[in-house]
Amino acid sequence: MVTAKFLIMKITARKGIMKKLPLNIFITIALLVLLCMSVFSQGNAESSSCINFVSMEGKRFLRIVKDNYSVSGQMPLSMCELGKGTSYRLYVNGGNFEERIGNLNIGTDGKVKIEGVLLRVLLRDAILPGWGSFYKGRGSEAVSNAIGFYSFLYKYLSEQMQYHHLHNRYDVLLSNLYEAESYERKEVIQRELHKTSIELNVQNDCRKRYIIASLAFYSEEIISTILTTLPPNVEVGSGGRVVRFSGGTLSKPKTILLSLLRPGRGQFYMGKQTRGMLFSFLTTVTALSALEFHSQYDWAVYRYNMAVEAFNSISDYEKKKILMEEAEIRWDDVERLKLKRNVSYIALAAVWGLNVVDAIFTTHEKDNYHFPISFESSINGAYVTIRF
Repeated sequence: MVTAKFLIMKITARKGIMKKLPLNIFITIALLVLLCMSVFSQGNAESSSCINFVSMEGKRFLRIVKDNYSVSGQMPLSMCELGKGTSYRLYVNGGNFEERIGNLNIGTDGKVKIEGVLLRVLLRDAILPGWGSFYKGRGSEAVSNAIGFYSFLYKYLSEQMQYHHLHNRYDVLLSNLYEAESYERKEVIQRELHKTSIELNVQNDCRKRYIIASLAFYSEEIISTILTTLPPNVEVGSGGRVVRFSGGTLSKPKTILLSLLRPGRGQFYMGKQTRGMLFSFLTTVTALSALEFHSQYDWAVYRYNMAVEAFNSISDYEKKKILMEEAEIRWDDVERLKLKRNVSYIALAAVWGLNVVDAIFTTHEKDNYHFPISFESSINGAYVTIRF
């Protein structure tokens, strides 16, 4: 009976508590929801920031890029909803201003910090020429640079393979010479060794010219990157929420220096994309043509010397007459290829000179004509856009 009475009292007590519990739970849940909404709204209000961008001199334009999306405008310009703790790519340019590139970093406290990208660009160009220009967002310049460098690199690798083939042939002949037993066999092999050694020298000169050209393009890429990848001149004030840009005007001496380094560089620096691509393309074509005709000329001289050597080594009149006619034909080839080589070098010098004159006497105004093909790049990949 005592146990039964205790159970009845326990159940009755629980029923009393249950009558008060739903109201307490409701009030508690409501308070928690209101608290969460308050914290969430406060977090949203503080998760973004408004930054004011001001140009201290001249008409200047600003563009920020994040994940293939960009916002741009003429300064003074205010941009809101910029996420705190976020980094944006920043481009600053204008009619008479250099294009300056940097990273716009917004801290968790909403304060702005702008840093350069030179070291990142240099590292990419050092690993793979042209990659740095893509990283900067200068797609047209990157493509024109890559075409020039990799064209010469491809030609060098082709000449290197031919040189390697001739060197293997020379080693085989030298081994056969040591193993030859008869005097006649040794004499034949020695003639082939002499011929192959001269061919090796000619081929070595050809491959040297292409490796020098490739190294020149590579070095020029590094130097130009240093000269043109400068961070914006900025002053951050008002608690890190006002960014003032100054300086960075286009430099005529720098334009001329870049044009002397390689045609098209000065034009790209001035913002003349069309002229930059044109001069870069013409330089690549004329330089490759000049080196190709130079190689052909060297081989023509080799064939002529071989014909003369064969002519001097025999005494038979009829054979001498045939070899003399062959030597005359070889000499005509030498003269023809010499003319082509010289014309190609003159054309290359003319393109180079015209490029420098264009850099000296043209203004810094941007191209009014937009090339129908544009190149954009990002971490996610590269894109080609064709305008119709």
